[in-house]
Amino acid sequence: MWAILGGTGFKKFDNFKVIDEMTVETPFGHPSAPIQKVRIGNIDALFLKRHGNAHEFLPSHINYLANIFALKKCGANSILSVSAVGSLQPEIKPGDCVIPSQYINHTKSRLATFCRPGVGNHVSLAHPVDKGLIKQVKEIFQHNDFTLHYDKTYICIEGPAFSTQAESRMYRLFGADIIGMTNFPEYALAREAGMYYLPLSFVTDYDCWDDSFEPVTFEAVKQVMQHNNDKAFALIERLLPATQNLFTQGCSEQGLKNGLTTPIAQLPQEVQSWLKILCQ
Repeated sequence: MWAILGGTGFKKFDNFKVIDEMTVETPFGHPSAPIQKVRIGNIDALFLKRHGNAHEFLPSHINYLANIFALKKCGANSILSVSAVGSLQPEIKPGDCVIPSQYINHTKSRLATFCRPGVGNHVSLAHPVDKGLIKQVKEIFQHNDFTLHYDKTYICIEGPAFSTQAESRMYRLFGADIIGMTNFPEYALAREAGMYYLPLSFVTDYDCWDDSFEPVTFEAVKQVMQHNNDKAFALIERLLPATQNLFTQGCSEQGLKNGLTTPIAQLPQEVQSWLKILCQ
């Protein structure tokens, strides 16, 4: 089952039919909001508002561990992450959608693993977005009314402030194509939980690296968001039925299921109980 994480501008989709709402307890605290079970066409999915019902959680205040664990506990094996980003390249324009395959983490204060002292693990993030998944997505999204970009790199910053111009230009030197504030540590935690992670990053602005564009403001971002919301739903509506029989087991062989270095049997019972959920 797909779980959809809705970010800024994507906390509500008019065509989602909500059929249930669940308050989920996790060993890591409360997720950002109750998890909704929604129906898109004849396909059921889970939906979670990343920033909370009232957009009360700033990017570094989101309980990413609780969000990912709750979705896994509710039966999700794949995460569709929908978010707003800025562009660091002239050919990536506001209104475009980017499906990045690589990431640079430039945050400073976020927990990036479910494991704690006494629980060792090493999980590969060489390809944080699975190559097989990307291949399928390219086939599903061959024809669109807007531009999609693949094989790009997303740099994740702390936020909530937008970049200085010097920072924005530095990120371009790093090789980043788009900039956002929320995909890390989501993709790392999804990998630990054995879940596929597919980002749909919708461009709202050009950040501030080029003086020929107005520096990004939230007012300018909001003007682009509604159109991007419609585009996101159009992609979701096509993706879910086309993949309902694919990737049904998640990518558990790449996660904690095979990445733990500490035998589960040697861990306290309360740790074993939540590790078993993540290793399913």
